[in-house]
Amino acid sequence: MPKVPARVLGRPIPVLILATAVLVGTFCGVGYAATRNPAKSAATVPSAALVPKTAKTPAPLVWHQLKLLNGWVSAASWGTGQPSYAVSAEGVVYFAGSLKDGNENLAAFVMPVGTRPGYYDCFAIYSNTATTQEVGALHIYANGKAYVQGPSAQFFSSIAGVSYVIGH
Repeated sequence: MPKVPARVLGRPIPVLILATAVLVGTFCGVGYAATRNPAKSAATVPSAALVPKTAKTPAPLVWHQLKLLNGWVSAASWGTGQPSYAVSAEGVVYFAGSLKDGNENLAAFVMPVGTRPGYYDCFAIYSNTATTQEVGALHIYANGKAYVQGPSAQFFSSIAGVSYVIGH
């Protein structure tokens, strides 16, 4: 009978490694945590326990209209609202509304001091023409200048959903 190479006899080494890994995992923190601290179902946890005692209702956002520059005007007639921003208590700036008709090579607006990002940032925004939906860009610099650009940015650009942390 000819000699059979060891690699043809099967694969005992990988099976041994897998079995060792399972045993080590069982006796380490993973197995211990899974058996000693089972998760409670939502039915057994009182609803008051789900809300930390220090949690407060967040203050409502106060919205401020953006002062549009260089031919940019509100596209609120599309039902999207005036271009505006709000700042949360945590220092997050949120945008809403849409704009159109400006010169995309010039700033569309300037963020007030105290609400500016710390660095240049670029955000993808929704823009469209009467027949085409496209991705535009909102560029905001640390000096507060904001530029709206893209193939159909002048026809309609929504800044809704854009947010950043002040100074970051």
